Amino acid sequence: MGGHVAMGIINLSEVVNFRDELNVLGIATNERSELLEGVPTFTEQGYDLVNGSLRGFIAPPACRKRSRQVLLVPSRRPMRIQNSKRLCSNLGILSV
Repeated sequence: MGGHVAMGIINLSEVVNFRDELNVLGIATNERSELLEGVPTFTEQGYDLVNGSLRGFIAPPACRKRSRQVLLVPSRRPMRIQNSKRLCSNLGILSV
């Protein structure tokens, strides 16, 4: 990328768009990722390193149940649409 960082530990989603510019040494997951084909896990390479990054939604404590539903529904619906799944995959987001 810029050439000013010797190494880094970053999220998979941040690597996906730069996979051709970076030398990805491994991923800290139990299994290889379909987003970075050919990149081995650290476990495969003999390192006992498995880590994950979970994301969540936040809202103020007083957020009502209906407001929560309104906020979360859009996050579920797009993953059902094939084009959105492809877009999310390109961004490093896996559909579950």
